[in-house]
Amino acid sequence: MPELHLKGDCLEEAGFKTRRSVAVKISQGCLVLMADNNEVQELREQLYQAKQVVKGVKDVLV
Repeated sequence: MPELHLKGDCLEEAGFKTRRSVAVKISQGCLVLMADNNEVQELREQLYQAKQVVKGVKDVLV
């Protein structure tokens, strides 16, 4: 699986904070990275927590 690692203070200044999710789009041979806003980040965290609850329920049922 391809990976891309980016570092630098300029990333945080542009809204790419540590542990913040990003959306990646490919358009006409270019990679476009879009930092999630606070609302999207919160929704991703809620989804993760819900998935953990479902996983726990499945583990109990098995």
